[in-house]
Amino acid sequence: QGRLVIVLSAVPSVLTALILDVTRNQKVLGVICTATSDSLLRAGSFALSTVPPDSLQVQVLVELYRQQPTPSILFMYTNEPYGTGLKDGTERDLKGMNPNAHMETEEISTIADTMNATRIQQLSPDYNHTVFIFVNSADRLAKFLQQLGTVPTNVNIILSETGTAAMARLKADAS
Repeated sequence: QGRLVIVLSAVPSVLTALILDVTRNQKVLGVICTATSDSLLRAGSFALSTVPPDSLQVQVLVELYRQQPTPSILFMYTNEPYGTGLKDGTERDLKGMNPNAHMETEEISTIADTMNATRIQQLSPDYNHTVFIFVNSADRLAKFLQQLGTVPTNVNIILSETGTAAMARLKADAS
């Protein structure tokens, strides 16, 4: 008997989950190439992943923070599996590591074309901040970074893996 395999490339977690829901009952193997939500592999689906899951990214993000901790943490995220998964995991682990840190969250619209960079500019200059940005669109993140311009000297920005693609787009646009 033949076997059908579907390769899910450049598909965000929320769409990957919908596709896997449809293909699970037909025992179609899904090979996940970009979606990182841990829930995709826990859902009893017929799926393999070629990318690190959110839980592994959280470990790296927490280690980056540990190298230069700040008393203030801001999480900017999109309310979908990618953004909330990274935000929830990182926030949980940082609370355990630094329970006295002041933590805020700001949900970013999943339908707006751009993000508002003024939130970072409004952070108090009186102490240091770490801003985690978890957005599933490299295009939106690149526009945000352009809008932000210079990062204030008292702010560390830690991007999730979409930051790599966003930085590549900025570099390509500049050349």
